[in-house]
Amino acid sequence: MYKRFVILILLLKNCFSCFAQSPITFNDVIDDIVTRSPEAKKLRLEYINKHLEHENYKKGFLPTLSFSFSPIGFNRSIKLLQNATDGNYSYVEDYVNNGSTGVTISQNIAPTGGKLSLNTSLNMLTEFKENRNRFSANIIKLSYNQKLFGEYKNYRFKRVLEELNHKNTYRTFCEAMATLQTSAARQYVDIYLLESKRTLFEDNIKIADTLLHIGKIKYANGSLSEEELIQLEIQHADDCYKLQELKKDLLVKRADFAAFLGVKDLDFSFFSTDSVALQYILYDDFIERVSDYNPFFLSLEAKRYKAKQQLHTEIMSERFNADININYGMNQYANNIAEAYLHPTTQEGLTLSFSIPMFNWGINRNNRIIARNNYERSMIDAENEELEFYNKLKENIENYNTHLNLLSISEQALLLAERKYSLCIKRFYYGEASISELTDAYREVHTSRQTHNENLRIVWESYFSIREDSLYDYLKGEPLEDTFAAYYAKEIINR
Repeated sequence: MYKRFVILILLLKNCFSCFAQSPITFNDVIDDIVTRSPEAKKLRLEYINKHLEHENYKKGFLPTLSFSFSPIGFNRSIKLLQNATDGNYSYVEDYVNNGSTGVTISQNIAPTGGKLSLNTSLNMLTEFKENRNRFSANIIKLSYNQKLFGEYKNYRFKRVLEELNHKNTYRTFCEAMATLQTSAARQYVDIYLLESKRTLFEDNIKIADTLLHIGKIKYANGSLSEEELIQLEIQHADDCYKLQELKKDLLVKRADFAAFLGVKDLDFSFFSTDSVALQYILYDDFIERVSDYNPFFLSLEAKRYKAKQQLHTEIMSERFNADININYGMNQYANNIAEAYLHPTTQEGLTLSFSIPMFNWGINRNNRIIARNNYERSMIDAENEELEFYNKLKENIENYNTHLNLLSISEQALLLAERKYSLCIKRFYYGEASISELTDAYREVHTSRQTHNENLRIVWESYFSIREDSLYDYLKGEPLEDTFAAYYAKEIINR
């Protein structure tokens, strides 16, 4: 019976341990939790909207069918009318209801920039005073309208811009997600460094307790002065004070990070500096990745094309142009519906309106010059943007590789400082080292730790900055497009 009870306890313990929440690792934060954060959800919704907007653009060139129905257009009022024969005025009662219905098929003609529509409609006029109905039928009406010049080129500009922006939509989304991951990594590393610092102060307080105990014994024996004992007490109090400040900062940082990730609590399982194998990145390889995946270049091309489109629009607005409107159809009216569709009459219409600039004191000429100057300025801005972008890339890669070297050096310096402090503690115990030597050794450890942590922070920030620029995960050896596609593709297809 006792053995069965022990086995049951062990089974229950294993079950509860399975349900216990495992600590959050760095990879959990970057690859999973941040992709489900509130900010990531907003980015995903924005991406889906962009995807649907592109679908709407393409469907805008397909035929559209619309139905209109207006059953009530009631009016009862006294109106002043003039007789067409003798010119006399008289007041008459207008007591009618006007209802209509119709169906329209429209089609945008992309290459010409025109619009073709086919319409059929029926109108019913009810005269309550005369107690009669009248029907007017537009059996069929075909209409077409467009500008005479410039619309085909304008259509080409819009099509190219739309394709560029659509092609860049997913890259822009990946860049925004990479920026989100960079922010998460920065906050994670900050908390890790604070935790590391807290652990260091806790260890230092334990050592200080021991040193203070030894110091009191030495002071009692007369081998340690009161000033040196006070120095040990000051160091101990200073470590206790800094530890409490660190704990307060950690609570704030953890709460902010949890809110950023959209989770209630965080139980970290921190990485060590040796567990993630960061390596040097070659500049040429980095630039190749940036050219393949970064949305900057497509955005720059779209800006240049947009400037060309604006120049074209400005020039065409100042030149001779014309509007063409063509109508053809059949209509009829009668006292009943059937007769309204018998013996239709032909309805034809042609409108051609010209816009011809004549003389306005050179304003049109100046506007064309302004438009060309704005275009050239946009081109100069684009060149400067590209140059600044390449300079930033070079600075980022050099900063990363340099601090990767400095991180290795600072790690060795930290190990040496810790070894020296450990030896100094032993020498102090045997009375071979003074308080000043012990304090100096402690300060060296503290300074080396700060230098190492700062280099570690810069290395990780630089790495994620490079990751964000290239949209390439060098640790996994794959582009971020593939990473995010696996997570979001199904949802986008389902929508």
